[in-house]
Amino acid sequence: MADEESTVNGKAAEAEPDVPRVVRATELSEEAADRVEGELVVLQRSGAEQINAERVKLEQSGARTIDARSIRMDQSGTLTMKGERVVLENGTAGLVSAGSVRMVRSQTILISTRKAQMEGSRALILIGKAEGDIQATFTIPTAAAFGAALGVALAIVSAILRYVFSRR
Repeated sequence: MADEESTVNGKAAEAEPDVPRVVRATELSEEAADRVEGELVVLQRSGAEQINAERVKLEQSGARTIDARSIRMDQSGTLTMKGERVVLENGTAGLVSAGSVRMVRSQTILISTRKAQMEGSRALILIGKAEGDIQATFTIPTAAAFGAALGVALAIVSAILRYVFSRR
């Protein structure tokens, strides 16, 4: 695996096609990388498979996974992110795991947090406390009710199928 040292503006020598591109940078602009590491990582109109840093800022960018103490995303998306403090504006995320989350006009599938502050945002599943204008599809009580209803429905369907097939 080859490591490439990147300059501050993110310009680096081209990587071989078969070798993952590892970048140690403070800023990437209109570039793609397999893994980005640094104290402060800023991506502008860029993409990365994995980001590991103390602080991360994404602007119109995307990443598969982010692991950082502080994460700020603006018009960006990620599959999973883990941090102490997360701010997501006009963005999307799959799984968010953080101590505190602030979302403005954003969407997530699952949030696991101690405290979430929402403004015009949607979360399919929210685990933790929420403040503000949040539209959670599943909270813990609704998920439990949905699971119970689904269990009853499956039991009824199973009983009907057993009755139908046992008569043959």
